[in-house]
Amino acid sequence: MSNLTVQEWQLLSFFEVEPELQDDAPWEYNIVNYTVHQGNRKLVFVLSTLYDDVRIILSDGETQIYEFSAKGIHDVRYVDDSGMETPHLYVDNIESVTMTLRIKPNILIEQGISRYRKTGHDSDEKPSN
Repeated sequence: MSNLTVQEWQLLSFFEVEPELQDDAPWEYNIVNYTVHQGNRKLVFVLSTLYDDVRIILSDGETQIYEFSAKGIHDVRYVDDSGMETPHLYVDNIESVTMTLRIKPNILIEQGISRYRKTGHDSDEKPSN
């Protein structure tokens, strides 16, 4: 079973669309596909909840302009900051590779890489050797 923090209702709230499920298995044992359209742009977010895999594809018309794929990610967390909903993806266990999605008012994908480990404080510390 998945170790991801995000819950089904949180992704429903964020994407505001029903996901397509790969099969009849429950959400937590399935591959779920959320597709959001904004004008000519299309964002596809695919989550394999059983294997903790994520794929994100952004297209403009028929042209794919961005793709991200990660297998066995550390976590997907839902953050609601005063009504600003965002799922945060943590690719590794020291949270040095992160990605944040937004769909309002426009689709936005922010990706960050840090060589420092998050400590839960306002500052970061260098990883121990």
